[in-house]
Amino acid sequence: MTEIENLTDTELGRVNDFVKAAFFLKEDELKVLDGQIPMTQELFDSLCDRLSEIGAQNEFFRLLNEYPDFLRNSADKIEEELESSNVELPEMTDEESKQSFQKLMEKINRESR
Repeated sequence: MTEIENLTDTELGRVNDFVKAAFFLKEDELKVLDGQIPMTQELFDSLCDRLSEIGAQNEFFRLLNEYPDFLRNSADKIEEELESSNVELPEMTDEESKQSFQKLMEKINRESR
């Protein structure tokens, strides 16, 4: 039996994400993930898009969990764009919005482990 056959599904997912990142991310995106350069909002947004595009879910959720302030900024920007567009979203109470955000954060925490 080879070493890769002994990996759990989570570990296989991480290996898969690593390979995808190595092939498809830009040099500065790889450097920020490796801690060689500091994260910026621009890099965070770029990484979220790229990780989503290549299907690197484990790394995507780890990124969201590691940088909640950048996540909040991105969410605020999306909200502003939606408010200035003609898209109508169903109304949510403050309590529903908080619960929805809490569920999202719980999922992010679970997926980033």
